[in-house]
Amino acid sequence: MVPYYILKTCNFNTDNESYFCPIQNSIDSVVLNVPTTQFIKHPQQIITGYIKYDLTCETLIKKKARALGYEDPFLEFILIADETFYYSQQSDIVILNAKKDIYSKFYQDFKKDSTYSFEKIDVDFKKIIKDRRSLGIKGIWLGELPDININSLLLLGNNVEDSNHYEQMIAAGAKIKNITIVYDFNNEQEKIMITKEGGIILYHHKKETDALVLVEDVYNKLLKF
Repeated sequence: MVPYYILKTCNFNTDNESYFCPIQNSIDSVVLNVPTTQFIKHPQQIITGYIKYDLTCETLIKKKARALGYEDPFLEFILIADETFYYSQQSDIVILNAKKDIYSKFYQDFKKDSTYSFEKIDVDFKKIIKDRRSLGIKGIWLGELPDININSLLLLGNNVEDSNHYEQMIAAGAKIKNITIVYDFNNEQEKIMITKEGGIILYHHKKETDALVLVEDVYNKLLKF
């Protein structure tokens, strides 16, 4: 499965070749080499309508560990993740090709930034379920269940949204965490998952350009409003 997460933006500066996000959290007794989030334009731009960026997210991990070749343990270290994102010039959105934790870190780090601002998508699952571009709901993850002994529940099956069990759970206050659908794209069937965080998860690997076009199509037809 290949994750993509979308953030809306209204002031993305494509003239900047690179950018370091200002540090939001300070670390006691440490002045230099604090975690940063930064991005730089990829040296090769070959996809029309998209600008590709190399993203580096650093996260402070407080955990006892030991480096190979050294006897003394340490109690915290900086975890480095190298990922990719794309800016769509047509839709004015950023598409992160990264896991959920990196997407969350990216959003949190830029939340108070004055140069760039990003906005999460308010996913309307009812709209997605009713939309005719979906050829069928194949699975629904539910959270906030009325049974305190169950954290989440997965419902599987064709048209599971029409089942009595689903209706009962929703009526009792359960919330949709993500859904899996078969999506009609250029007369082909694509199995994808849509999450409450604005994630579009592809079940099958696709070429870079094909994946971006599919993800943006899903955004414009199912998530944008």
